Amino acid sequence: MPVSPADRKVSSKSTSNCRVTLYNPYGTGPLYCESLFEAYAALVIMARNDVEDMSCQYQVRFADGEKGVHNFDLQVRYKNGLIKLFAIRPSIYVDEELLSTIEDIRNYVLNQHADECEILTERTVTQANVYRAGEIIRARSLLNAENCRRMMRTMAGMPGIYQVYELLESFGDLASGWTAMWNLIDCGLLQHDCEDPDNMRLTHASWLKCA
Repeated sequence: MPVSPADRKVSSKSTSNCRVTLYNPYGTGPLYCESLFEAYAALVIMARNDVEDMSCQYQVRFADGEKGVHNFDLQVRYKNGLIKLFAIRPSIYVDEELLSTIEDIRNYVLNQHADECEILTERTVTQANVYRAGEIIRARSLLNAENCRRMMRTMAGMPGIYQVYELLESFGDLASGWTAMWNLIDCGLLQHDCEDPDNMRLTHASWLKCA
C-alpha cells in the first residue's frame, strides 16, 4: 500500500502525545497522526460523504526563514473539487502565533495550495462527533443492503419521532439493526432528533426521526 502523501515525517515516539496510524479508506495509504486529537479530527472528516481524499502533514511556505513554514495536519479534497487545509489543535494551543500564521497564509500563498484553510478545535471535534464518526465508519464496513431496506420498512411503520430502542425492537435484531440504523444516518435518511447533535451522543434512549 502506498504511503499517504506527506511533506513531513511524523516521529513514531513522543513524550507528550500518542502517535496514531489510521486506515485511509481513500486508497492513498495510512494516515500518520501526531496526536489522538488529530486522529479524532481525521475520523470526523472521514465520516463525511462529500470527501474524496485526504492526507497528513501538508507543508506550506509563506515567508523566508525557518519560521516561514507551516505544516498543516490534514489536506482534504472534496468531491466538488474543493481543497481544504486543516490545522488541528485543542483551543488552549491556539495562540497568537498560530492565528497570525494562518492569516498570512490566507493573504499571501493559500491560492497556490488550496481553496480554504481552517483551524479545528474541540468546538468541532466534540466527543459526540467523534463517537458518531466512529459508528458511521464501522457501519460502512458492515453495510448490508437488505438490512437497510428492511430497516426502512420498519421506519415506515413507526410514528414521526421515536426512540432508538423502539426502532431496534421493531426491527427484531439488535446488532444488525444498530448497524443498519447508522447506515441510514450516514446516507441522510435518518436523523438524531435533538437540539445539539454535535454535543449529544446518540444512545438507545435518544430520539430519531426520518430526514
